[in-house]
Amino acid sequence: MDDQHVLGARQSAHSGETAAQALVSFVDRVKQGQCVSVDLVEYLTVDHPIYREQPAATVARLRAYVIAAFHDAGMPQSAAPFVAEVLETSIDANLTAAAARALNGSATLSPVWADHLVNAIYNIWRNDQPICFDSYQLFWPLLCYSTALGEILHRLEAMGPDARHVVPRLKKLLSDTPGQFHPENRAAIRRCIDALAAARTSCCSHSGPLNFETPMTSADLMDLSAVELQDQDGRDLTWEQYFTGAPSLIAFFYTTCMNPKKCVQTIYNLDRTHRSLVKQYLGDQVRVAAITYDSTRDTPEMLRQYGLSKGIRFGKNYRFFRIPTDFPKIASAFRLGVNFASGQVNDHQIEVYLLDRKGRLVQKFLRFQARPAAIVSSLTDLVP
Repeated sequence: MDDQHVLGARQSAHSGETAAQALVSFVDRVKQGQCVSVDLVEYLTVDHPIYREQPAATVARLRAYVIAAFHDAGMPQSAAPFVAEVLETSIDANLTAAAARALNGSATLSPVWADHLVNAIYNIWRNDQPICFDSYQLFWPLLCYSTALGEILHRLEAMGPDARHVVPRLKKLLSDTPGQFHPENRAAIRRCIDALAAARTSCCSHSGPLNFETPMTSADLMDLSAVELQDQDGRDLTWEQYFTGAPSLIAFFYTTCMNPKKCVQTIYNLDRTHRSLVKQYLGDQVRVAAITYDSTRDTPEMLRQYGLSKGIRFGKNYRFFRIPTDFPKIASAFRLGVNFASGQVNDHQIEVYLLDRKGRLVQKFLRFQARPAAIVSSLTDLVP
């Protein structure tokens, strides 16, 4: 389908409807083959304007409906990082099920996707529920449905020998959770184990994360030098004072995040990175910062107590910040994957950013790729 037809379909889908209805109509057009699947990728970012001021549950369902469409329309490579991060971090059954289904739309899959799928089981099995993507609206009781766990196991079995290396992890899951799974689910996991164990091992099977790190040439951020910061001790300073003169590591979070795979894990990874820097005698040469999305609720006192509860050892080069007035400017400069409803965070991604000593953006990592060893290696290259 040519660009003119794609544009016409979009305009038709987005006229005379609410934002959510327009997106659903557009997804249905893609599923029907009227538009190509790559046109859905822009809707995978949680900061897309169409999700603004939507309740968190609505954002999750909408994004899940978009992702699930790749099952029918084919999953473009540009969607892969978003699908992987859902499997690694989401505790929402709709999103997880959609991500597992999306993999059916990929012609070839690296064996590493099996690791992401098993990680997703650990994330959602306590929150699993019936799901259906035949239409956006759900009418109960569902006549035809699956579950996130069911979709994951189906995808693992379909991977055959390329997923055989996760059999020990599936066995450990069952042994570590006696009596925790419904008997039907335990039986389904055992069937998956048996199917994978019987598959011949692929010569190229391997484990480990997919490489979605984003190396960049140094890029000037929009002018942030005068943006006011306030740290966990209530000290005021400007962006320029802290983020120029030495390489910097920045992560974003907020203290009331309810997903342990997001903000809590981000802070733990940040602290592990800082401790590694200290061990390599780089603690005085690199500045580390965690900046809250929620400057209204996250007062200096909350930031400090939250950090101390996670074992953070604050110092002049290791601080938590709130941005009292200019957070939208920061969000725009970094293109943060965060959205709000009624002043509260309704969904967010977690990227980690590296700045050089001039305050220029040089690299970012997707949330589940922000491994301390990789970040320390990149920061070491930035130290004069």
